[in-house]
Amino acid sequence: MEESFKGDDRTCEFTDRLWAALESDDFNTFWDDKKLEPIHSIFLPPHFLKAIQQSNISIVVFSKNYASSIWFLQELSEIAARIHEPRHTVFPIFYDVDPSDVQNQINSFEKAFAKHEQIFTTDLSTVHNWRLAMKGVAHRPGWYTPHNPWQQTIDDIVIEVNKKMRELVHDVVDMVGMQSRAKEVIKLLELGVNNGVQVVGICGMVGIGKTTLAKVVYDRISPMFYASHFINKGTEFCMGSRQLQGKNILLVLDDIDIFDLEPLIQTIDDHWLGKGSRIIITTRDEGVLNSFKMHHIYRVKPLTKDEARQLLCRKAFRSDFPVRAYEEQINGILEYANGLPLAVVEFACFLL
Repeated sequence: MEESFKGDDRTCEFTDRLWAALESDDFNTFWDDKKLEPIHSIFLPPHFLKAIQQSNISIVVFSKNYASSIWFLQELSEIAARIHEPRHTVFPIFYDVDPSDVQNQINSFEKAFAKHEQIFTTDLSTVHNWRLAMKGVAHRPGWYTPHNPWQQTIDDIVIEVNKKMRELVHDVVDMVGMQSRAKEVIKLLELGVNNGVQVVGICGMVGIGKTTLAKVVYDRISPMFYASHFINKGTEFCMGSRQLQGKNILLVLDDIDIFDLEPLIQTIDDHWLGKGSRIIITTRDEGVLNSFKMHHIYRVKPLTKDEARQLLCRKAFRSDFPVRAYEEQINGILEYANGLPLAVVEFACFLL
């Protein structure tokens, strides 16, 4: 989590208390108070950039003097560049400043930007980018707080951050190691290369991540198809509407056995599906896939040791890094889990 601000002594007191509240709730925070900011420099230190790039949540505390900081505006641009990432959240806080002043860049903000434009006469595009970044972040849902009282606002922020982190951890835990595997499956699907109907099987033992992998692939490629369906085991499915006949369709048949597969294949044969359609079938039994016409079979590999460690730490500590006191337990869990994601997640609960 990355927290930043630019303000007077009262703002510093507010951010001190906010930071302390987040730290006491066991969040990993990076706090930027700009005390070492050089004049007219737009180059951020590497550890600033790393903190922004690795944070799940960025908290921006706007104050009346905020826009006077060149470093901070550059940092704000880096935060704004991630504003639409699904696993990154930006929370603006308006400390003793009207949100409309920030959103419309008037009063002290107008003066600060006018000064920057005088300094960067040969690089006005940089100032323009700062303006856009501020507008984008300031229009996000956040909090307005006057000088006092602070505590209620701080309590509300901690509650909301807790809620968001739980959502983010739930989302990212299952994603560890899946992006590279998803690329491999997508390559087997031969999208844009083969205009026929392609069938790809995903197989592996229970808990290896077949369903998660299929969901990642589905989310990535479904916009490329006229229609898409993710069908879980036991779900009744009928292609139904004739409007779909002959269209390119994506079907994911999850956790299928031999008894499920035969009627489904009869329903969605090559004569029904349009050119460019794709079928992905997940199963623990590779024999099921061998019984039917499969163009490719992808055997899901266990997590590497580094991936398993990252997954364990995200689940247990809400971080990519282990807590030093738990090193021995972590090593034992990783050895026992042997790269099986489900086992890693279940054993991580004992470290919570």
